[in-house]
Amino acid sequence: MQRHLRAVPVGRSTPTSKQSVVTGGECSCASSNRAWTVEEGSTTVLVWSTTVDFMDERLAERTPHQPAIERRMAPPSPMLHPSAFLVPPVVRSNPQPLPPPVPPATRTGSILDRHPVAPPISITHERSITGELAQELWGAYLENLEPLAEVAVLRHLDSHEEMLAQFANPRILKLVAWQGARPVGLGMVTNSLEDVAEISPAFLRVKYPEHAARNAIYVGMLMMVSPDQRSHTAFSRLYLELWQVPARAGGILVFDVCDFNRETFGVDEMSRRIASNFARSSVEVLDRQTWYVAHLPEPLLDERRR
Repeated sequence: MQRHLRAVPVGRSTPTSKQSVVTGGECSCASSNRAWTVEEGSTTVLVWSTTVDFMDERLAERTPHQPAIERRMAPPSPMLHPSAFLVPPVVRSNPQPLPPPVPPATRTGSILDRHPVAPPISITHERSITGELAQELWGAYLENLEPLAEVAVLRHLDSHEEMLAQFANPRILKLVAWQGARPVGLGMVTNSLEDVAEISPAFLRVKYPEHAARNAIYVGMLMMVSPDQRSHTAFSRLYLELWQVPARAGGILVFDVCDFNRETFGVDEMSRRIASNFARSSVEVLDRQTWYVAHLPEPLLDERRR
């Protein structure tokens, strides 16, 4: 098959023109001196924007089977210009289909799908708790308060019957913290002073007569949170909600803490921080039960002489 390559001038361009224009089967390459058209049959295979020197090299490289190329060119120009290379598109005889998209069911999902966020904490007010929930809270009560038997003198752990009676007592408000359907915390508060066996109602009524007249003396009986939630917000939220109960009545809240919990959890600072959320609030020590120990390795001297 014969190949016909022809280069002819198509006109002079402006000195600032530096572009290649492809139209149909020819390419007009504009230099600062002259534009050239390069054709090969009806398909343009190579487009150059260059000087006449390159065209001289192109003529010298022609093969014997190519016909002579007609030259009607201007004198060589010393100015060099950028080049453009045009590659004809590749046409596949048997195009391969694209792979089908991955079905959603087989995708691995995002990191949030693989590591779902724990359900948020919610708090409910319960007057009477019985049945399965009472037994579940009893188990949580043991988990939280049994360790205090070895670190505090005062008995903190009530019996199973005593706790079930308090759970069912409607005069004692129970605040249950939930994570989804699982109870993770419990607070108990009441203004029925006779239902709190550890206190003297008469002492509180004499010390706070105005609050006693409005039945606005509240006692915090219990505050516990599951161990896996103690470093999260459940404890603070439950504590705030419990304090809100006497605050709604313009009352006072009385609660006690053993020395172990006071030092371990920084109760003094925590109480001041919680109170700072309530306008015109304050926290003070009401009373202190101090346990003494006397070491007596030997009896009195008079008894030795007997």
